[in-house]
Amino acid sequence: MIAWLLLGALALSQEPCDPTFDTPAATTSVAWVSPVRRRARGGKWLWVVRTSELRDWLTREPEAGVGRTLQWLGMRKKATDPRRRYKVTIFEARAVDLCRPVEDAEGEVVGVDACEGGLGRERGTFSGCGYATDLADGSRGPDLYRIRWRDAAVRGFCVLPAARFIIEGRR
Repeated sequence: MIAWLLLGALALSQEPCDPTFDTPAATTSVAWVSPVRRRARGGKWLWVVRTSELRDWLTREPEAGVGRTLQWLGMRKKATDPRRRYKVTIFEARAVDLCRPVEDAEGEVVGVDACEGGLGRERGTFSGCGYATDLADGSRGPDLYRIRWRDAAVRGFCVLPAARFIIEGRR
């Protein structure tokens, strides 16, 4: 009985999806943040954010390090810098190659198609609402997109250590 009450309280405390998104340009810069040793092959789907949104956040949060940035991206619970090294891979992506990870959505969701085949499903700290959850306070994080590696890499890419990207992103 207590378990059902706890589950009911948890379900009521979850906020519904906020459907407001910015429309990406036809070609936009996106960033894939991942551990240094993480690799991707042609058909692998990546979680990416717009590079401009990441840089804007860094200028608003001048004290943020790698740990806090990962926390804002919904990738780490602690704000302290991780032991493991992270990288930021930047791509120039076409909007037609991106999809928005919104669970149970079909067709276009503000300028980009919704992800199909379960790619928009809630997973860990990725809300299923098309954006990440800032794990510092549970607030809305950046808009998320999914893109296949082969579609993202076709125009080339740049890989930077996350710590360097954070320093450079504030300039």
